[in-house]
Amino acid sequence: MTPVKSAIIGKAWANGAINGLMPANFTLTEDRTFSAGETFLLGTLTLKMDRNLPFPVVMKTGDKFYFYPNSKREGFKDADLSISVLRTPKEAEAIIEGTRAGMKAWRASH
Repeated sequence: MTPVKSAIIGKAWANGAINGLMPANFTLTEDRTFSAGETFLLGTLTLKMDRNLPFPVVMKTGDKFYFYPNSKREGFKDADLSISVLRTPKEAEAIIEGTRAGMKAWRASH
């Protein structure tokens, strides 16, 4: 079995009230490539890919998004969920390092 590692690639917001449990994962039904800053709807969720993704994330039919609850801060419009994907350790590390570097650069400029 090929080793895998999780990397967060974006955030999700619930459209409307959250009634019941949020999804734990979503299996893609078609091949799709997700780019930095891309926003799209998935059922009752609005998903936004991290603006600092260092390269497009290619997903194949059957690949999954994994959703994790996000900490909500009072007075902020924080996302309800974080979105992660399983990748090879090398690709996951590249995503993680790229998004961290982009975040640090953004913070330094603001």
